[in-house]
Amino acid sequence: MQNDQNSTNGDTLHGVTVSDLDYHARVELNVPAEVQGALVTEVDPTSPAYGAGIRTGDVILEINREPIRDAQNAVSDTAEPMGNETLVKVWGHGHIHYISVPNRISVS
Repeated sequence: MQNDQNSTNGDTLHGVTVSDLDYHARVELNVPAEVQGALVTEVDPTSPAYGAGIRTGDVILEINREPIRDAQNAVSDTAEPMGNETLVKVWGHGHIHYISVPNRISVS
């Protein structure tokens, strides 16, 4: 996962870019005040995250059942993959749901 202000590489949800959820995004996407997390600003259509259902405009609420406060928190929580999948709780289009994203395997 990448933060718009601070890019990182080799993260669990490769191909996802996030930013902090600010007032303008909240209004534009009609995100309720009680929804807190990291805003998905871009998803690579060839990534496992896209294949699992994460889309631009989603708000990541939890990663592996750990609450997400902001973009930096989302980036740091995906830096060290655990297991074969990452469980992501998202708010999108008025609904909250879980998405299981396969962890990518690096081959060098």
